[in-house]
Amino acid sequence: MGQRDQLRRRHRRQPPGSDPPGIGSPRRPRRGGRAVSQDLTYEQALEKLDERLKVLEDGNLSLEDALKAVDDARIYLKICTERLDAARKKIEVRAEPETRE
Repeated sequence: MGQRDQLRRRHRRQPPGSDPPGIGSPRRPRRGGRAVSQDLTYEQALEKLDERLKVLEDGNLSLEDALKAVDDARIYLKICTERLDAARKKIEVRAEPETRE
């Protein structure tokens, strides 16, 4: 099998509506076979997000590792946002209508 055939096989088009390899639900194992836990607290997710960003800023990653770090960072950012939104909803004070006597 020639090199061109190997490249074609590796880079096949995905069926419509399917996610490209390595992208999709955070619970699905991705590259490397590990999944990011959705059970993280805000603080844990923020710490992991910070770690991924520092690794990316260092610039010593291969393209594949950089893509994985970006993918992980997006997931941790989403978890942080979800936790903050949930906290806002819990502490949000709703104005009650005034009653006249």
